[in-house]
Amino acid sequence: ALEAGVGEQTEKFVLLEATIELSEDGFERWREVAETFFGYLRLLAEQDLPQHVIKDVQAINDIAFRYAEPSEPSSFVTSASGALPYYEPKQWLVGPTLVYPGTEEGLRYILHHTGKPANAFITLTGKALESQATQQEPIYGTSFGRLPIRSELAQWELAPFPPDVQLPRPNRFIPNNFDIKCEKAGACAAAPRASDRLAAVRAAAPRLIQSDNYGKVHFLQDRIFRRPKAFAFFALRTPDLFSSPEAALRAELYQALLADALQESTYDAGLAGLSAGVSCDWQGFSLSVSGFDERLPELLAFLSTQLRTFEIRPLAFSRRRDSLRRQLANFQRRQPISLCSYYRSLALEKPRYPVEALAAAVDKVTLQDMRRFQASLVTEANIETFVCGNVMPETAEDMMKQFSQNFKVAPLPFEQRPQRLARRLKEASASLQQFVAQNPNELNSALEIYFQVGTDQSENWLLLALLAQLLEQPFYNELRTKQQLGYIVSSSVTESSGVRGLVFAVQSQVLGPPEIEQRVDAFLESFRKSLEILPQSEIDANLDSLATQAVDVDKRAAQQAARFWSEISQGRYDYGRPWRVAERLRGLNRAKLVAFYDSFIAPDGEQRRRLATHVYAMRGAPASPCVEPIRDDGFYPAWPRIDVQRV
Repeated sequence: ALEAGVGEQTEKFVLLEATIELSEDGFERWREVAETFFGYLRLLAEQDLPQHVIKDVQAINDIAFRYAEPSEPSSFVTSASGALPYYEPKQWLVGPTLVYPGTEEGLRYILHHTGKPANAFITLTGKALESQATQQEPIYGTSFGRLPIRSELAQWELAPFPPDVQLPRPNRFIPNNFDIKCEKAGACAAAPRASDRLAAVRAAAPRLIQSDNYGKVHFLQDRIFRRPKAFAFFALRTPDLFSSPEAALRAELYQALLADALQESTYDAGLAGLSAGVSCDWQGFSLSVSGFDERLPELLAFLSTQLRTFEIRPLAFSRRRDSLRRQLANFQRRQPISLCSYYRSLALEKPRYPVEALAAAVDKVTLQDMRRFQASLVTEANIETFVCGNVMPETAEDMMKQFSQNFKVAPLPFEQRPQRLARRLKEASASLQQFVAQNPNELNSALEIYFQVGTDQSENWLLLALLAQLLEQPFYNELRTKQQLGYIVSSSVTESSGVRGLVFAVQSQVLGPPEIEQRVDAFLESFRKSLEILPQSEIDANLDSLATQAVDVDKRAAQQAARFWSEISQGRYDYGRPWRVAERLRGLNRAKLVAFYDSFIAPDGEQRRRLATHVYAMRGAPASPCVEPIRDDGFYPAWPRIDVQRV
């Protein structure tokens, strides 16, 4: 991977940075990589850039400025203030974005300067260089060394033009049509006032415009944000990609290989304000495209043809497999607090595969395995699609039709859709599991205590949110600030497969997990006493805060699209949920909160379901870590998935 941009800018100079991520083979041949890089810079410096390159950049920047989404005020002020020293007052807003006449001259100067390797400061970073890092910088103590490259510089100065690298071609993805569809069709009036806008946000909801055995299409035409942009999401639900550790490993490797292929083939689309994403997980395969609506169908058509046909090159396969192998091999070297979360998920979720099983699978997978996997990718699936933004209904239907023609699959019966189950811990019980971090240099141990609350029933999730907000700061102040147990002290709500719980996590060099657990229990006991005397006015203030957070949604078109897609992909379709949550929150009081605490958190709580996870540093680990059988009552019912065809 290669990234380039401005590293530092002052009134006197600019530092341009280019970062190249190397494989193990690439690291061994870093001098050849550098020669190719400087050869391309020399090509740019010695050949005149085609006029379309400047025109494309001007058009892209102009479009980005005209149709930029509103940013948070604080972020905007910080960003805008950074441009003040470099532009006249009338250019403070547009200067950092727009490209002005005369740019060609400045660009030629920069290319001429960067085309000379002697002007570059080269940094090579890698574990293999440890023995040559004989010096230390004074601030952070980072080890480094210096390599003589005088002969290399002379060679790079005359580096040949890379034979397989061409100058940029005209960007076919730059849009030309920016009509707002709802205005053109007379489906919306003038831009709404602020109060009307809030009402419109609350009233907006996707509608089902197509449903058959193949899949469903949900659609929402934008009438609020008035941007010439659209979003399309595709979920292909299939159990095939997570049926075994080997299948899950192949799916993850395929996702990485596809991302590599698309990074090159969709580069122009990214420059023109479009984006694409693909992912594989236990639910199946998902794809998304977004950006200026005029070019979105073209991008989708290209992606859908590539899924089973892009070339899996031996070098790319080897590089990605090695990267995944190292990632899995180093998994146990993560921070203990991260391992606590992993072990909890492994104990409570099904299917969920241990890292050891995935590591065994990555050693066996071959290039031919991946090519067969790609050729037979998702032969049977249920497809659900959501298209929204500056589009017409017929465009959404055409996109679904186009996708189904380019990526043919047989329909998957509703009852065969993949589901992840959550283990239901036994009521009025506590379970313990202990592990040892495998990193011999790790000095920290960690504790996580998980209180399982359950699915979204009655007011439990609302009371959980209120309790979490009330105790977050006191918990941190007590264990981090006063007792100074460690730098990582947190409490939060977690959710998996429609089941929520409350998590307390502490990582420490000072105490071992059992002692930390005693400190957490002591805090919870004292916090219970503070709840009894907590003024209702303080509870009301926190409820108002939670209600405000709940309805603080859809400030941008992308946020609205993501929220609706979350409802659709989860099979919940509860588009008015934020406002119902806000209304229900205001009905809570101290008595309900204390009763919730006594039932789910207190040691003698009738519905308390507790799982403690200990991860020890090697130096303080017990000879035989305790891993008790998880006390459970089976699994929660599969996360409800409403078949909207029947609604």
